[in-house]
Amino acid sequence: MNNQRVAIFLDGSNLYHNLKKFNIKITFEEIIKRVETRRQVIDIFYYTALLDKSINEERYEEHKRFLDKIKKIPKNDWNFLASKSPNKNTRTF
Repeated sequence: MNNQRVAIFLDGSNLYHNLKKFNIKITFEEIIKRVETRRQVIDIFYYTALLDKSINEERYEEHKRFLDKIKKIPKNDWNFLASKSPNKNTRTF
């Protein structure tokens, strides 16, 4: 690894739909590992829309478990940025 540093910006919705569309199975750990072979990852930003619990509680809980799981990936400082709708302010969590 050379001394180049990089921040990773992930658009959660686009990532999810494209992985599904092309039937690609990959973990976040694998994505990070592939980038880290050439550069030092200094930050990871994950953008997503929060689901509305009042519309579908089961999907909301599933999405929350997913976000909680990727927060636990070691060695990286995750920055989650989410919005309930495009018209509302973005917030971090």
